[in-house]
Amino acid sequence: MRTHPERAAAVLTEIAEGLRRHRRGYALQLAATLGWTSLPVLRLIRARTLVIAGTDDPIIPTANATILGRGLPDARVHHHPGGHLAIVTEARELAGVAAEFLGAP
Repeated sequence: MRTHPERAAAVLTEIAEGLRRHRRGYALQLAATLGWTSLPVLRLIRARTLVIAGTDDPIIPTANATILGRGLPDARVHHHPGGHLAIVTEARELAGVAAEFLGAP
């Protein structure tokens, strides 16, 4: 992402436009994240889970993906060289990872 800042700019512009239209909802979403942790209940999640983490993500450390991968009973962790918005800006590259995960037994 840092090597293609124009991709991030385009996504962030779109997000900003949405936030202007839905300020109350965004504020409530932010408030809901304060103090929340899923760690105590991760073992209860039985669904196969794909955790995707960017190694160039300045917002969420890759250690978070490792913690999720260890806490979820049936998780696969995939590290990619992108950043926080790669699931949007590099969707084509990550689609193969998701398709492989979904197609696995």
